[in-house]
Amino acid sequence: MRFHCLTDKEKREIQPLLFSQPACFYAKKDLETLTKLISCWSQEMAAFPVNPRLNTLPKMPPDVKNAATLLFTSGSTANPKIAYHSLENYEFSARGTNEVLKLNQEDRWLLSLPLFHVGGIAIVFRCARAQATIVLSELPLIEAILCHNITHISLVPTQLYRLLQEDPSKVQKCAQLLKCILLGGAPIGDSLFQNAIKAGLPVHKTYGLTEMTAQVTMDPYPGALPYREIKIAKDGEILVKGKTLFQGYDGNAVTLNEEGWFATKDLGRWTPHHTLEILGRKDNMFISGGENIQPEEIELALLSLPYIIEAVVVPKSDPEFGMRPVAFIKQENPVKDFENIAEMLKEKLPSHKIPIKFFTLQETLTLKQNRKELSKLAEQV
Repeated sequence: MRFHCLTDKEKREIQPLLFSQPACFYAKKDLETLTKLISCWSQEMAAFPVNPRLNTLPKMPPDVKNAATLLFTSGSTANPKIAYHSLENYEFSARGTNEVLKLNQEDRWLLSLPLFHVGGIAIVFRCARAQATIVLSELPLIEAILCHNITHISLVPTQLYRLLQEDPSKVQKCAQLLKCILLGGAPIGDSLFQNAIKAGLPVHKTYGLTEMTAQVTMDPYPGALPYREIKIAKDGEILVKGKTLFQGYDGNAVTLNEEGWFATKDLGRWTPHHTLEILGRKDNMFISGGENIQPEEIELALLSLPYIIEAVVVPKSDPEFGMRPVAFIKQENPVKDFENIAEMLKEKLPSHKIPIKFFTLQETLTLKQNRKELSKLAEQV
């Protein structure tokens, strides 16, 4: 991270932002939040950055002496918990990623993820370690890339889709500037990924989680990134451990199996090139008429249709089958009616996996859609 010597005026301006004890505060993608975080870490104190959408700030837990950050988990399938991370977790997370990316002091990483999320904070540590530049910008994504000569960026699939909808000449200029786009946070449709490759964008699919201080794998790097370990259990669950493994939830020690592995509840398999393919979540699966339904399989089928930007499939109670799949989708334009979508899915899925109803997926200000809330909504309609 590039710093410059502060003038007396600048010192007076940032003084109100400095803390003398562990602090909880609203976090935005701005210099004020960055200053608050660094203020805590420079004094080896815990920072608890939270989403500005929360109506009230949570109380700082009593015992946080060994933590660098406290972060709410996404809570997409359950109530969010507070994950504790140490400075060492972030240090080894940054070190391993930088060794693979070859990040250096000439590079410029756009802070495109929120600083109450482990992905945003990981960018700060990567840049600090490599002495690269963190770029804060309020410009639209494509303008920020072009105006600030961005070389690295982290995106979720919806952000990448919107980037590809821009003027092709501008997208081409982005492709010439960018060295790396880390893509994760949600299922990635093959059509979206292939369109990005055709546009010349240097996209790398990633798998990560809050509990492993962001990234664990990055295509096409085989296996886990340095300082992480990963294996697939017999039932397909992804198990992880390593220097980046968090300290635990809500002040309690992290729970491991007998061999020292952390169970992620994610399901995956290795490709022939030993890169990781994510199949879904164990706790998302449901049974419909005696058949196992993995929602992510249906979501990927939906995302393979060129006009669908985002898809979330959840179960809905059914008197005959117990549960049936329903889909919340976001379309490029509402160009296809839902009956046509169901008809097209017959070429990709068996009949029991085709959603019985479709709903429009609303915008969210978080990185992940909340399956728990969508399931409740599906039961109400």
